Amino acid sequence: MEATTQSLSSKIKTTSIYLAQLKLSAMNGIVRTSPLILIGDQFLPLPGQTLAPAPAIMGDWVIGLTNGGAPTNVSLSVVSISHADPNQIVRINPIPLEHGQKSFIPFMLSVDLLNNRIYAMDYLPGKVVAVGFTQDGNMSVAWGGPVDQRTISFLTLIGPPDQRVLVSTNINPNATHQQLEQGAQGADYTYTEQIVRRDVATGSILAESDFFLAMSPGILVTPGYGGLIYEMLYNGHIMALQVAPALTTTGSNATAETSSG
Repeated sequence: MEATTQSLSSKIKTTSIYLAQLKLSAMNGIVRTSPLILIGDQFLPLPGQTLAPAPAIMGDWVIGLTNGGAPTNVSLSVVSISHADPNQIVRINPIPLEHGQKSFIPFMLSVDLLNNRIYAMDYLPGKVVAVGFTQDGNMSVAWGGPVDQRTISFLTLIGPPDQRVLVSTNINPNATHQQLEQGAQGADYTYTEQIVRRDVATGSILAESDFFLAMSPGILVTPGYGGLIYEMLYNGHIMALQVAPALTTTGSNATAETSSG
Protein backbone atom coordinates (compact mmCIF):
# COMPACT_ATOMS: atom_id res chain seq x y z
CA MET A 1 0.00 0.00 0.00
CA GLU A 2 1.22 3.55 -0.65
CA ALA A 3 1.26 6.70 1.47
CA THR A 4 2.57 10.05 0.30
CA THR A 5 3.84 12.91 2.48
CA GLN A 6 5.27 16.30 1.51
CA SER A 7 7.56 18.60 3.44
CA LEU A 8 6.28 22.21 3.45
CA SER A 9 9.77 23.60 3.92
CA SER A 10 11.72 21.65 1.31
CA LYS A 11 8.86 20.71 -1.06
CA ILE A 12 10.53 17.32 -1.45
CA LYS A 13 7.99 14.63 -2.16
CA THR A 14 8.48 11.29 -0.42
CA THR A 15 6.53 8.19 -1.34
CA SER A 16 6.55 5.20 0.99
CA ILE A 17 5.60 1.71 -0.11
CA TYR A 18 4.86 -0.75 2.69
CA LEU A 19 5.45 -4.46 2.25
CA ALA A 20 4.93 -7.09 4.91
CA GLN A 21 8.65 -7.20 5.63
CA LEU A 22 10.00 -3.70 5.06
CA LYS A 23 9.37 -0.12 4.03
CA LEU A 24 10.72 1.31 0.78
CA SER A 25 10.99 5.09 0.44
CA ALA A 26 11.41 6.98 -2.83
CA MET A 27 12.68 10.56 -2.49
CA ASN A 28 13.29 12.51 -5.70
CA GLY A 29 13.33 9.26 -7.64
CA ILE A 30 15.88 7.49 -5.39
CA VAL A 31 14.60 4.32 -3.73
CA ARG A 32 15.86 3.48 -0.24
CA THR A 33 15.04 0.80 2.30
CA SER A 34 14.29 2.14 5.75
CA PRO A 35 16.46 0.79 8.60
CA LEU A 36 13.84 1.98 11.10
CA ILE A 37 10.75 0.19 9.87
CA LEU A 38 10.85 -3.55 9.33
CA ILE A 39 7.14 -4.22 9.11
CA GLY A 40 7.49 -7.99 9.22
CA ASP A 41 9.51 -7.87 12.46
CA GLN A 42 7.09 -5.41 14.02
CA PHE A 43 4.08 -7.52 13.04
CA LEU A 44 5.54 -10.70 14.55
CA PRO A 45 6.65 -10.10 18.12
CA LEU A 46 4.65 -13.01 19.54
CA PRO A 47 6.08 -16.54 19.55
CA GLY A 48 4.27 -18.97 17.29
CA GLN A 49 2.64 -16.43 14.97
CA THR A 50 3.44 -16.64 11.25
CA LEU A 51 4.13 -14.10 8.51
CA ALA A 52 1.83 -11.15 7.90
CA PRO A 53 0.04 -10.77 4.56
CA ALA A 54 -0.11 -7.35 2.86
CA PRO A 55 -0.63 -4.36 5.18
CA ALA A 56 -3.19 -1.56 4.74
CA ILE A 57 -2.86 2.20 5.26
CA MET A 58 -5.32 3.79 7.70
CA GLY A 59 -4.61 7.49 8.18
CA ASP A 60 -1.35 7.83 10.09
CA TRP A 61 -1.03 4.09 10.69
CA VAL A 62 0.06 0.94 8.88
CA ILE A 63 -2.34 -1.91 9.74
CA GLY A 64 -1.70 -5.60 9.37
CA LEU A 65 -2.57 -8.99 10.81
CA THR A 66 -0.44 -12.04 11.48
CA ASN A 67 -0.76 -15.75 10.68
CA GLY A 68 -0.72 -15.52 6.90
CA GLY A 69 2.34 -17.69 6.41
CA ALA A 70 1.02 -21.05 7.63
CA PRO A 71 -1.52 -22.50 10.07
CA THR A 72 -0.53 -22.08 13.72
CA ASN A 73 -2.06 -22.84 17.11
CA VAL A 74 -1.44 -19.23 18.25
CA SER A 75 -4.27 -16.73 17.69
CA LEU A 76 -3.70 -13.90 15.20
CA SER A 77 -2.99 -10.29 16.08
CA VAL A 78 -4.22 -7.11 14.43
CA VAL A 79 -1.26 -4.73 14.63
CA SER A 80 -1.08 -0.97 14.03
CA ILE A 81 2.28 0.76 13.53
CA SER A 82 2.63 4.53 13.37
CA HIS A 83 3.73 5.80 9.98
CA ALA A 84 5.75 8.53 11.70
CA ASP A 85 7.21 6.49 14.57
CA PRO A 86 7.66 2.71 14.06
CA ASN A 87 8.21 2.29 17.81
CA GLN A 88 4.60 3.31 18.41
CA ILE A 89 2.75 -0.01 18.11
CA VAL A 90 -0.77 -1.00 19.10
CA ARG A 91 -1.98 -4.59 18.88
CA ILE A 92 -4.96 -6.72 19.80
CA ASN A 93 -5.82 -10.43 19.56
CA PRO A 94 -9.50 -10.18 18.55
CA ILE A 95 -10.20 -13.84 17.70
CA PRO A 96 -9.22 -16.13 20.59
CA LEU A 97 -8.75 -19.77 19.65
CA GLU A 98 -10.60 -22.57 21.34
CA HIS A 99 -8.84 -25.78 22.38
CA GLY A 100 -7.60 -27.66 19.32
CA GLN A 101 -8.20 -24.81 16.86
CA LYS A 102 -5.60 -23.31 14.54
CA SER A 103 -5.34 -19.89 12.93
CA PHE A 104 -4.64 -19.13 9.26
CA ILE A 105 -5.58 -16.26 6.95
CA PRO A 106 -3.23 -15.45 4.04
CA PHE A 107 -5.11 -12.32 2.90
CA MET A 108 -5.05 -8.73 4.08
CA LEU A 109 -7.70 -7.18 6.27
CA SER A 110 -9.98 -4.24 5.35
CA VAL A 111 -9.96 -0.77 6.89
CA ASP A 112 -12.52 2.05 7.07
CA LEU A 113 -10.87 5.29 8.18
CA LEU A 114 -14.07 7.36 8.15
CA ASN A 115 -15.77 4.94 10.56
CA ASN A 116 -12.65 4.15 12.61
CA ARG A 117 -12.99 0.44 11.90
CA ILE A 118 -10.78 -2.50 10.95
CA TYR A 119 -12.31 -5.76 9.69
CA ALA A 120 -10.42 -9.03 9.97
CA MET A 121 -11.12 -12.73 9.53
CA ASP A 122 -9.61 -16.08 10.43
CA TYR A 123 -10.28 -18.98 8.07
CA LEU A 124 -9.66 -22.03 10.27
CA PRO A 125 -11.75 -21.06 13.35
CA GLY A 126 -14.34 -19.53 11.00
CA LYS A 127 -14.64 -16.02 12.43
CA VAL A 128 -15.03 -12.42 11.21
CA VAL A 129 -14.41 -9.54 13.60
CA ALA A 130 -14.69 -5.75 13.67
CA VAL A 131 -12.07 -3.76 15.55
CA GLY A 132 -12.54 -0.12 16.49
CA PHE A 133 -9.41 1.96 15.96
CA THR A 134 -9.00 5.72 16.33
CA GLN A 135 -6.07 7.82 15.14
CA ASP A 136 -4.93 8.42 18.72
CA GLY A 137 -4.12 4.70 18.93
CA ASN A 138 -7.15 3.39 20.83
CA MET A 139 -8.06 -0.15 19.71
CA SER A 140 -10.94 -2.36 20.88
CA VAL A 141 -13.11 -5.24 19.64
CA ALA A 142 -16.54 -4.17 18.28
CA TRP A 143 -19.81 -6.10 17.73
CA GLY A 144 -19.44 -7.66 21.16
CA GLY A 145 -16.87 -10.07 19.73
CA PRO A 146 -16.21 -12.12 16.59
CA VAL A 147 -19.12 -13.60 14.62
CA ASP A 148 -19.37 -17.04 13.06
CA GLN A 149 -18.42 -16.71 9.40
CA ARG A 150 -15.72 -18.59 7.52
CA THR A 151 -14.08 -17.09 4.45
CA ILE A 152 -10.79 -17.45 2.63
CA SER A 153 -11.30 -14.32 0.56
CA PHE A 154 -11.12 -10.56 1.03
CA LEU A 155 -13.74 -8.49 2.84
CA THR A 156 -15.49 -5.79 0.76
CA LEU A 157 -16.91 -2.51 2.11
CA ILE A 158 -19.66 -0.79 0.10
CA GLY A 159 -21.97 2.18 0.57
CA PRO A 160 -21.50 5.70 2.01
CA PRO A 161 -19.91 6.09 5.48
CA ASP A 162 -23.25 6.32 7.31
CA GLN A 163 -24.68 3.30 5.48
CA ARG A 164 -21.60 1.11 5.15
CA VAL A 165 -22.12 -2.60 4.47
CA LEU A 166 -19.57 -5.42 4.83
CA VAL A 167 -19.84 -7.99 2.02
CA SER A 168 -18.01 -11.30 2.01
CA THR A 169 -18.39 -15.01 1.51
CA ASN A 170 -19.36 -17.59 4.10
CA ILE A 171 -18.30 -21.20 3.64
CA ASN A 172 -21.02 -23.73 4.36
CA PRO A 173 -20.96 -24.66 8.08
CA ASN A 174 -21.48 -28.28 6.97
CA ALA A 175 -18.10 -28.34 5.20
CA THR A 176 -16.01 -31.29 6.41
CA HIS A 177 -12.67 -31.00 8.18
CA GLN A 178 -11.03 -32.57 5.13
CA GLN A 179 -12.55 -29.96 2.80
CA LEU A 180 -11.34 -27.13 5.04
CA GLU A 181 -7.84 -28.61 5.27
CA GLN A 182 -7.71 -28.94 1.48
CA GLY A 183 -8.68 -25.28 1.19
CA ALA A 184 -5.97 -24.22 3.65
CA GLN A 185 -3.39 -26.18 1.65
CA GLY A 186 -4.62 -24.79 -1.68
CA ALA A 187 -5.22 -28.35 -2.87
CA ASP A 188 -8.93 -28.17 -3.75
CA TYR A 189 -12.13 -26.26 -2.98
CA THR A 190 -15.06 -28.67 -2.91
CA TYR A 191 -17.22 -26.97 -0.27
CA THR A 192 -20.07 -24.58 -1.07
CA GLU A 193 -20.39 -21.00 0.14
CA GLN A 194 -22.69 -17.98 0.07
CA ILE A 195 -22.57 -14.19 -0.01
CA VAL A 196 -23.34 -12.41 3.27
CA ARG A 197 -23.99 -8.69 3.82
CA ARG A 198 -23.55 -7.31 7.33
CA ASP A 199 -24.41 -4.02 9.01
CA VAL A 200 -21.00 -2.64 9.96
CA ALA A 201 -22.41 -0.94 13.06
CA THR A 202 -23.78 -4.09 14.68
CA GLY A 203 -22.47 -7.04 12.70
CA SER A 204 -26.02 -8.24 12.08
CA ILE A 205 -26.81 -9.97 8.78
CA LEU A 206 -28.73 -7.81 6.31
CA ALA A 207 -28.91 -10.31 3.45
CA GLU A 208 -27.52 -13.70 2.51
CA SER A 209 -27.62 -15.82 -0.62
CA ASP A 210 -28.18 -19.51 -1.15
CA PHE A 211 -25.05 -21.68 -1.13
CA PHE A 212 -23.22 -22.10 -4.44
CA LEU A 213 -19.97 -23.59 -5.73
CA ALA A 214 -16.78 -22.37 -4.09
CA MET A 215 -15.31 -19.11 -5.29
CA SER A 216 -11.65 -18.71 -6.22
CA PRO A 217 -9.72 -18.18 -2.96
CA GLY A 218 -8.21 -14.76 -2.40
CA ILE A 219 -10.61 -13.06 -4.79
CA LEU A 220 -12.43 -9.86 -3.88
CA VAL A 221 -16.23 -9.98 -3.84
CA THR A 222 -16.61 -7.18 -6.38
CA PRO A 223 -19.44 -4.60 -6.35
CA GLY A 224 -20.89 -3.45 -9.67
CA TYR A 225 -23.56 -1.10 -10.99
CA GLY A 226 -27.19 -1.31 -9.93
CA GLY A 227 -26.46 -3.16 -6.71
CA LEU A 228 -24.88 -6.15 -8.44
CA ILE A 229 -22.17 -8.18 -6.74
CA TYR A 230 -19.82 -10.27 -8.89
CA GLU A 231 -18.27 -13.51 -7.73
CA MET A 232 -15.52 -15.45 -9.53
CA LEU A 233 -16.06 -19.15 -8.98
CA TYR A 234 -13.30 -21.74 -8.67
CA ASN A 235 -14.66 -23.57 -11.75
CA GLY A 236 -13.89 -20.54 -13.92
CA HIS A 237 -17.39 -19.05 -14.10
CA ILE A 238 -18.48 -15.58 -12.97
CA MET A 239 -21.73 -15.22 -11.05
CA ALA A 240 -23.71 -12.01 -10.50
CA LEU A 241 -25.85 -11.56 -7.38
CA GLN A 242 -28.37 -8.89 -6.45
CA VAL A 243 -30.37 -8.21 -3.31
CA ALA A 244 -34.10 -8.93 -3.71
CA PRO A 245 -37.05 -9.61 -1.39
CA ALA A 246 -37.33 -13.25 -0.38
CA LEU A 247 -40.54 -14.96 0.67
CA THR A 248 -40.28 -16.57 4.10
CA THR A 249 -42.26 -19.58 5.27
CA THR A 250 -44.73 -17.27 7.00
CA GLY A 251 -45.38 -15.32 3.80
CA SER A 252 -43.66 -12.13 4.97
CA ASN A 253 -40.82 -10.52 3.05
CA ALA A 254 -37.17 -10.91 4.04
CA THR A 255 -34.00 -9.98 2.18
CA ALA A 256 -31.88 -12.39 0.18
CA GLU A 257 -29.32 -12.46 -2.62
CA THR A 258 -30.45 -13.83 -5.96
CA SER A 259 -27.95 -15.04 -8.53
CA SER A 260 -27.62 -15.23 -12.27
CA GLY A 261 -25.00 -16.53 -14.64
